[in-house]
Amino acid sequence: MIVSSQIKIFHYNIYLYIVVIIHPFYQEGVRALPEPTAKLCGMYPILATPFHEDESIDFKSLKALIDYLIKEGIDGVATLANASEAHLMNGDEKKRLAAEVIRFADGRIPVVISVTHFGARVAAEKAAWAEREGASAVLTLPPFFGRWRSNVKAIKDYLRRISDAVSIPIMLQDHPLSDINLSPGDLCELISDVPGLDYLKMEVDTSAAKVRDILECAPETFQGIFTGMGGIRLFWELEAGAVGCMPACVPAKPLADIIHLQFEGKRDESFDLFQKWLPFLDFLVRLGRRDIVKEYLVEKGVIESATLREPNITAWNDWCRREYKYLLDRIE
Repeated sequence: MIVSSQIKIFHYNIYLYIVVIIHPFYQEGVRALPEPTAKLCGMYPILATPFHEDESIDFKSLKALIDYLIKEGIDGVATLANASEAHLMNGDEKKRLAAEVIRFADGRIPVVISVTHFGARVAAEKAAWAEREGASAVLTLPPFFGRWRSNVKAIKDYLRRISDAVSIPIMLQDHPLSDINLSPGDLCELISDVPGLDYLKMEVDTSAAKVRDILECAPETFQGIFTGMGGIRLFWELEAGAVGCMPACVPAKPLADIIHLQFEGKRDESFDLFQKWLPFLDFLVRLGRRDIVKEYLVEKGVIESATLREPNITAWNDWCRREYKYLLDRIE
């Protein structure tokens, strides 16, 4: 009876996935057009922060990483987000890191700087500083602290403080980390009422469906939606109308190619590449996380050390490492 019930639940979940997520993409006339007109679009990986073994920032490896990613075909980069281990840095380190990323990018690609803070005043100050340094846009989560959660009004006030401080675009990140449930209507209200809130970064389980719902109600001035979560739903998110992805910086070229093929209208080639890399992407998100990213970059000769700052809450162990290498050998 238990096995039978589990099978029924599995079949029902597959049914929901097909009917709710996949089926709408195949209705006539609803496919997103290629070549988005958004100023920021494409593959914008979040930079890993290379550390020496003593956990100080390795700026030589950071420059090598940016050069490597540009050669891999990325369209821009982001830093000071969670995948950058920014939550484990002090204020001086964050400023130095962001400034060096902009300097190393040297105008070749746009740079997005995360300015998330629990306080609106501090977030606005950080955003203004980022613009002065040469950032192309700023990224922020909605404000939250401990068990305290913002409502839509508080989020709007927070974003307006940032908007008043900068002239570059703002990107709001919709991520489970904040534990704030923002509906498509809430997000469209924020986009409409906050000048410069031109982008969203969507990282929820139903991201593809939510992208579609937001694009139906967003004003024409809205530039677009990036996604994340390691790219595990990237193909469907692009089908739904996303303009790009902001995942970890590994694997850069396959993710960039999936996006660019979709923009070129080469849907089948994009899907085939996505299908090929999906097991690796899922393994990275579920089990490897920052460990895989840095080990991969060390193996490629891009950075010198796979050092991570503590605490690093991860499932990574020798078994994971063996499975990761098996996956990579099968795919590459």
